[in-house]
Amino acid sequence: MKKIKNNPLSILLAFALLLIISAGSVLIFQGYTAVSAEAAGTTAVSPKALDMYKKALNDYKADRFVSAYRRLEFILNNYETGKTLSSDVYYLCGKILYRQGNFYMAKPYFQRIIYKNPDYKKIYNVIFYMARSDFNLKNYRRSIRDFKFLLSKSKKGGRLYDRSLIYLTLSYASCGRTKSADELFEKDHVKKILKKIIYLRKRDNYFKSVYLNYLINHKGDLSGALMILNNKGLFKPEKDDRCYKLYYKGLIAFKTKKYPAAQNYFVRSSNYCSGYYYKNGLVYYGMALAEQKNPSGIKYIEMGASEIGYPGIKLKSLKFIADYYGKENKPREELKYLKRILFDFPYMPEKEKTETEKKASGLIYNIIKKDYKNKSFDDAFTSLGRIEFLIAPKYINPKTYLYLSKIKIKEKDEKSALIYAKKYYVLDKSPRSEYFLADVYFKSANYKKSLALIKGIDLKSVKSLNLRNKIIKLKLKLYKKLKYAGDYVNFLKTSLNLLPPEDKLKNLYFLGREEFGKNDLKAADAYFNEAVKNNYAKEKNNADILYETYYYLGLINYSNKNYKLSLEYFKKSY
Repeated sequence: MKKIKNNPLSILLAFALLLIISAGSVLIFQGYTAVSAEAAGTTAVSPKALDMYKKALNDYKADRFVSAYRRLEFILNNYETGKTLSSDVYYLCGKILYRQGNFYMAKPYFQRIIYKNPDYKKIYNVIFYMARSDFNLKNYRRSIRDFKFLLSKSKKGGRLYDRSLIYLTLSYASCGRTKSADELFEKDHVKKILKKIIYLRKRDNYFKSVYLNYLINHKGDLSGALMILNNKGLFKPEKDDRCYKLYYKGLIAFKTKKYPAAQNYFVRSSNYCSGYYYKNGLVYYGMALAEQKNPSGIKYIEMGASEIGYPGIKLKSLKFIADYYGKENKPREELKYLKRILFDFPYMPEKEKTETEKKASGLIYNIIKKDYKNKSFDDAFTSLGRIEFLIAPKYINPKTYLYLSKIKIKEKDEKSALIYAKKYYVLDKSPRSEYFLADVYFKSANYKKSLALIKGIDLKSVKSLNLRNKIIKLKLKLYKKLKYAGDYVNFLKTSLNLLPPEDKLKNLYFLGREEFGKNDLKAADAYFNEAVKNNYAKEKNNADILYETYYYLGLINYSNKNYKLSLEYFKKSY
């Protein structure tokens, strides 16, 4: 059977039709109503045109498509046809091109009828062919719209209804709306019709491949798919039949983890397949090798990961390699491929994107934390790369920036440390991150900014004793640096009970001396007595402070003329 060539005249005609449609008045899709561009009156039709149309129709029925198409072109170029015959001619032209698999060129003929003659007696068949053209062109949004419209206009259980229902099911399946596809597949008699081999034989290869993908990849009906594949001559021509059957049998073997068998099927399919099935088969071949612990398979998957023409192959390949390196405990390699997924596929489904972002975020945190502990500072920033621009801030682990800031502090780069400390605080918003940012400001000698932050922390809300002590110490250091003596003393008095024993002894001693210097012996005596009474100075490194405390207690009691007690304290102080 000869295929119609896209000669310049036919291409020009098709594009002219598209221009007429796009430049014309608005087609109101709801109900497929439109204002006809032709006059309501009738146009005289040449008998020769009618006779030639009948001959073209006979040629079409006999599969003499080239002859039929030439006759139809001659009619359009040489005769007045009127609204009805012109619609018949356009309809037959579109069907011929559709049967030849030239869906792009077929579609404008169907559109022309809808625009010019919406009352055409075969208008629903025209819409059906146009929707099927869109289905084969992967314009699923349009095919779904049209098949849904046809369901609303045709009798339930009728031929057009059933065919539209089936194509609508597979349109949903093809564009990832599997829930909608499942609802249709399980109800009415869609499943029953699709099980009929006689029905499948009449469909084109793309229809069958979509159905098999749906059965295998989504429904998991591997036995049902095998039953279909075991029918001879299911696909046309013979080369395609071998390609599809070997490919899908390989896919089923891979799904059932029969990797040696899958490897064999995909090798054989490469002798017959081309385009998508050839390239995807090579990727699955590599995956089958990798699953058998054969690393040579990765180079075949890498080819898929670099694929430009087929995004689905590329995404699947990148995911597999990322998972592969994850299982091999190579986090840097795994992260590299997750980065590529996020960079190359920013518009992947939200759930899938979120999972990938969270996984990448967890990896980058663990890598940087390990690099910090191992002092591999350059490696940490190399791993970070542009990943923070690929992950939504809400999924980034705030401590990632904590460790990056710590690295910069180690490198004495306070300016950069401050940038990462701010990012840590913005994402974490906790007393710990606020303290850390204040501490970095302190190290940067920006004491007022540091104090403003540290004052904003409610010590009562800090459950960690260690963190609380750090906050108090930093605040005291800031008061000293800024020479806020009154604030220092007042804060020390109010925070005494929050300090650990060792620090409490030092600060009780300090407050005692402060009051002694003011000649408030009663207050000084209270501070010094509390220090010795509660045994805060058991540690050897605090012995000097303890001796000094006894000495001051001796002086206070001597001033109060309590000579006996004064003598005891003086003895303890030496």
